[in-house]
Amino acid sequence: MRKNLIWIMAVFFMVAACGKRTTSDKSGSKAEANYQKGYDCDRNMQHRMAEYYWKSSMAETANSKDAGDLEIYAKSASRLTNVLCVRGEYEAALDVAIPAAERLEQLKCDTTSDYTNLLIYIGCCQSRFGMSADEANQSYDRAYKMHIENIEKRRTNESFKNAIAGVINIAYNCNETHNFKEALQWTKRYGELISQYEQRGNNDDDYTDKQWARYDIYRAIALEGLNQKEEAAEAYEHFKKTRFSQTPNGRILAVDYLSVANRWGEAADCYESLDTLLTEHDAGYSLETLQKMVLKKYNANKLAGRTESASAVSLYISEHLDSAISKSRRLESEEQATIIKIEAKKAAEESREAETRQWIGYGVLAAIFALFGIFTYLRRRARLRIEKDYASLKTAYEQLEDNTRTEERALTEQQIAESMQSLVADYGLPRDKAFDIHVTMETAKTIGGDFYDAVLRDGKLLFCIGDGSGKGLGASLNKTLAKSLFRTAIINEEQPDRIVSSINQALFGVGDESVSATLFVGLLDLSTGELRYCNANHPTPLLVGEELTQLPVDENLSVGVNSVWNYEAQEVTLAPGTLFFAYSDGLPMAENVNHELFEERRVMGEALQSLYGLESAPQPFIERMRATLQRFMGEAELTDDMTMLAIRYGKAPKNEQSAKPIK
Repeated sequence: MRKNLIWIMAVFFMVAACGKRTTSDKSGSKAEANYQKGYDCDRNMQHRMAEYYWKSSMAETANSKDAGDLEIYAKSASRLTNVLCVRGEYEAALDVAIPAAERLEQLKCDTTSDYTNLLIYIGCCQSRFGMSADEANQSYDRAYKMHIENIEKRRTNESFKNAIAGVINIAYNCNETHNFKEALQWTKRYGELISQYEQRGNNDDDYTDKQWARYDIYRAIALEGLNQKEEAAEAYEHFKKTRFSQTPNGRILAVDYLSVANRWGEAADCYESLDTLLTEHDAGYSLETLQKMVLKKYNANKLAGRTESASAVSLYISEHLDSAISKSRRLESEEQATIIKIEAKKAAEESREAETRQWIGYGVLAAIFALFGIFTYLRRRARLRIEKDYASLKTAYEQLEDNTRTEERALTEQQIAESMQSLVADYGLPRDKAFDIHVTMETAKTIGGDFYDAVLRDGKLLFCIGDGSGKGLGASLNKTLAKSLFRTAIINEEQPDRIVSSINQALFGVGDESVSATLFVGLLDLSTGELRYCNANHPTPLLVGEELTQLPVDENLSVGVNSVWNYEAQEVTLAPGTLFFAYSDGLPMAENVNHELFEERRVMGEALQSLYGLESAPQPFIERMRATLQRFMGEAELTDDMTMLAIRYGKAPKNEQSAKPIK
């Protein structure tokens, strides 16, 4: 009986060992399959799926010391780090790359191109993440040294191309982080590698031409950044002699230098190739394309003074943005849903495998049931846990369909709104001894549509203040359009009513009732004090002189609501020392912790203090108004953008010139 028991136990442990070897073999093949799936997904622009598969591949080889497994581990880590870098998630990229590089070093697997790429990505992330330049340079130098050693050892086209690709990433990142001196050094090494590759004779002419083109652009950017403008322009002329510079890809590459050199007209010309480029790559106007390419095309045309082209691009963005967001949201949701299904399937397979192993165990251990009773109990508990996890995953999948749309759209709209806000040029405020002007604009958590502008021309101050309708993306687009249209309208016109009518017709032409804005436009003659103005449903401005009054305004519609609305100008004459004060509705609509509104009566009450000896210069006036609002709000936060604009015509009143500053 004892011999039989020993024999049964021996058979059991043999079966267990075989099962372990089979599992190990499967983990290796799964890791390789997951790496390939990630690679395919990345080529198909399914970046979330690619990230999931590469993480799975790394997890399956995390404890292996097999050479083949470590090769897959290094490839997956390199690809995953690159995806995170491109997406701007530098901290997450470092969390992947640094432990992976340390593991490969410990296991003496640090001679491959994938390990070298990890070093380069670590350096790029360190420079982007605000770490010291020395840390990034150490990573770059180690990677470059390994590339050179690999070239000397193998002397193959592949070794040269790997080194060139690595140095490209370093030079590009140095230019992007404005480390132009280092960028020039790495560009020089880039050129040396291209020359060595070219001298081999057995090379790809198109590849070499493309690399020289990129070398010239990177060098031009670095020289421009170092204020060596003539040498930068000469490098750009070298670029234009390459065949690659005449291709759509080459013309888009040229924009990188032309933008830095403020050659916006040429940059706008190059962006004419954008449609051809996107057609060749079958990319279309996706959300990523709108953010990274079309917005830049809009900015180039605007800075080049091509207002019609800029307006056309901005209208195109407004027409395609919603569909691009919907497409991005749908693809993101589909990828997330696919991941949930894969996890659920994996959990189900694990559950079935656990059950199969359990029945095998029952057969082997039939004679020693009592000895392995505890083992059976633990197997059962594992199965229940897996089934519970499967149920949780299924529930998560169902909740995902309901929650993803709202959350992803909100996040995407916020990112686009912030990108568009950064494109609105800040021209600064004009200065002259005949007037004093001050403006403050505070934004709430959700980006609004407040905007202002002021231009001094021929002894007259032309200014505006407005508020685009909506919140977030819509308001940001309205703000961008309205301010751009103001700058366009004043090129050939100075009368406020005509400027407002021009903006009204242009906004109404967009074809979306939500594209509207309140707007006040004023023209102050500095020689006479005559103020001509037109108000389109904006909060009524105040005049602070010998007394406090509201500026008489007509009841007009907001711009963008009715294209045939007849806007007429009004006028008043300001006495010297009079303060004009305009504001957006974010001021009277501000709430305190008890949800009470600040209201216009408190605005007028604070403005009234300037009649009792307090200084009425624009800056202290606005600062007192802001301090009063802050005391009223307490711990509450702004729920809408708040803009205040104050202009004092002529010299200060005599009683103010001797007034002491308020402490």
